[in-house]
Amino acid sequence: MDISFNRAVIMEAIASGERVSSYQIQYCDGSEWREICKGTSIGHKRIELFDSVTSSKVRLNIKSEYGGPSIREFSLYKAK
Repeated sequence: MDISFNRAVIMEAIASGERVSSYQIQYCDGSEWREICKGTSIGHKRIELFDSVTSSKVRLNIKSEYGGPSIREFSLYKAK
C-alpha cells in the first residue's frame, strides 16, 4: 500500500554515544531506489523535511558509523 509523506524522524539510542556519522533515506518509485535526503549525524532526534513522496517502500541506509549503529526509531509523517 502506497503512502504519502514529507517528514522523517530518526532517533538514535545515545546511551553509548552518537554512532551514526552519515546516512541516507531512499524510497522506491516502482522500478528503482531514489534518494529523499541525506545527513551526517542523527543524535537524539533528527527531523528531515522534504517534498512529498508517495511509495510503499522506504529505507534508511547507514553509510558510515562508529561501533555499530543503534537506531531507536524511524518514522514517516505527512504534514500540511
